[in-house]
Amino acid sequence: MTARVLARERGVATIELAVILGLLASLVLGIVELSRATQQFATLSGAARAAARLASASASPEGIASAQCLAVYGRALESCVGNSAGAPLLPGLSTRHVLISVPADLRDASGALVHTATPGLASIQARAADGSSAGTLDLLTVTVGPPGARYRFVPLMPAWMPSFEFAPISVSMAMAGH
Repeated sequence: MTARVLARERGVATIELAVILGLLASLVLGIVELSRATQQFATLSGAARAAARLASASASPEGIASAQCLAVYGRALESCVGNSAGAPLLPGLSTRHVLISVPADLRDASGALVHTATPGLASIQARAADGSSAGTLDLLTVTVGPPGARYRFVPLMPAWMPSFEFAPISVSMAMAGH
């Protein structure tokens, strides 16, 4: 090649590298953010399942409060008030993001109403193999991100990707002893 051709092509490789690195960085950042969103969704759905298991096994006002703490902090606590609960499983997650719905009123030991029944949440009529009634099954539903309190995913770099709200995650289980 002649000196004249080399002089004209000087810097072209640097510009090509800069363009490719910019595109590659955008692709990697997109993959990282998608992975973070998937991980947070998996954490929320796992928290909803764990809270539903705990609340359905102990179908009591204390069990409901403890299940809310489990969904938010990863530990079943008697109270989520104050700093004693620790850090939430995900940034920004709080007990207002967790709704526990029960088909019947729950009362404490003194008989005082502590958790009211959720309208529209019905029991299931169970049937035996021969078609006869086998009793009713009361369902408890845990919803993470109910309407008005949805959990918002916040990306590492909001300029590259907007934040968004996850759809509500609901888990229903049969209440023990009901």
